[in-house]
Amino acid sequence: GRGMGYLGVGPFKCIAPTVYIIAASVLLYPKQQYLEGIDIAIARKIRRNDESHIDPNVKTCNYLNNVLAHLETRSYQVAETLMLTNDGFLAEATTDNLFIAQYENGTPTLIYPKAEYALVGLTRNTVIKIARQLGFVTRESSTLLPHDLVGPNREVFITGTACGIMPIKTIDGMNTAAGGQRPLSDKL
Repeated sequence: GRGMGYLGVGPFKCIAPTVYIIAASVLLYPKQQYLEGIDIAIARKIRRNDESHIDPNVKTCNYLNNVLAHLETRSYQVAETLMLTNDGFLAEATTDNLFIAQYENGTPTLIYPKAEYALVGLTRNTVIKIARQLGFVTRESSTLLPHDLVGPNREVFITGTACGIMPIKTIDGMNTAAGGQRPLSDKL
């Protein structure tokens, strides 16, 4: 809640903010899934909010849009859902950031959606920093499409405070990285 005060959407009616702290351990995935990867699907009807609605770069804890996207892919029985921008480009997962690791011209490269549609998370920033320290070229892209996630030697993974670095095994039933090998992701 916003705090004590009268009902209504005007924040000026609130006397003072209320702070809630929830302390709990979170175990999203069993250890085996960090070895095998998880299956994800792409929401095509529900799109990621942009800053004209609710700025994705602000941690508001308003996950309604994300919940609706995850419900859209529920019938696929996947662990996570990817969200697209209004223009159909990759934004992020419902609770995690998205990355592609691959070699480009012999150089390890880390590609990720532009921050304007994704929460700039602590784990996201840490992975980018570590990648640079390891000699990766890092590239933010506002034009990543779903088909950019599949193909030979493309390693796809998500990051988040609760999951750390989680490899993606399949996207809409299509395999990523040949044979599940993830040499670049494993370095990170």
